[in-house]
Amino acid sequence: MEHHITSVENTFDDLALRADPLDRKMLANRSRCWLHLGDAEKAVKDAIKCKNSHEEWAEAHHRHGEALMTLKEYEKACEVLTRGLELDPENDEMDKLLWEAMKLKKKK
Repeated sequence: MEHHITSVENTFDDLALRADPLDRKMLANRSRCWLHLGDAEKAVKDAIKCKNSHEEWAEAHHRHGEALMTLKEYEKACEVLTRGLELDPENDEMDKLLWEAMKLKKKK
């Protein structure tokens, strides 16, 4: 697994993010990669960086919400996903994730 993580860092950092460290698609994609690799903390960091530099981009909020869900931070996830849905009310995937976060928040 360590080899894959190093590959993710080198691929994104050395190429696209060096050219534009705030590239929203690269940050969002790398956040999702971190989730798939099991590193939710790094996923949150990239998602926050993406969201802070592109506040009006719903996908940044979606990625942040996904990462928060993985960390079981359901209340924060609800806030972030709600904002994302304000920006993109037709996003069914984000809507589903918000409902899941609300449900899990009540169980906690």
